[in-house]
Amino acid sequence: MKTVSIIIPVYGVEKYIATALKSVINQTYKNFEVLIIDDESPDKSVKICRKLSDNRINIIVRIQVGDSRICDKLGVRNP
Repeated sequence: MKTVSIIIPVYGVEKYIATALKSVINQTYKNFEVLIIDDESPDKSVKICRKLSDNRINIIVRIQVGDSRICDKLGVRNP
């Protein structure tokens, strides 16, 4: 089975991120990895991601606020 990589840019989404991560985690296809790219969220988004993460979920926290396209590129560079 091939591994599917899912990149989730995160910024100020504490209301929605738990639902999004649970949706990914509960998929029937289990051979995946999730790259969460946080763009210095001012809320509890990263804390929620860390609470729900397992060995398939990697969290990358950027230290510079920017465009979500930059987060996508950062995710692609971090296998």
